[in-house]
Amino acid sequence: MSITYNRVGFTLDLDLIAEALTLHAVTHGLTLAQMAKGAGISRMTLWRLTRGQKLSLTTLHAITAYLGVDPTSVLKATTT
Repeated sequence: MSITYNRVGFTLDLDLIAEALTLHAVTHGLTLAQMAKGAGISRMTLWRLTRGQKLSLTTLHAITAYLGVDPTSVLKATTT
């Protein structure tokens, strides 16, 4: 998935996000809805992320903060 911020392109590592979500769900016995609520986003937003659909950097920050994942570990700048 690609994200653009200030005309700089980034690639989002969805595999790392999916792994962190799965680990968090299994470890804490949470549903997708419960994790979305904990991150302060809607369940549908979290579902869209798991399907590789578009999201904002604000949403990405909320999810990575909730999961305890460093945002720089899931974003890679793309060369133009």
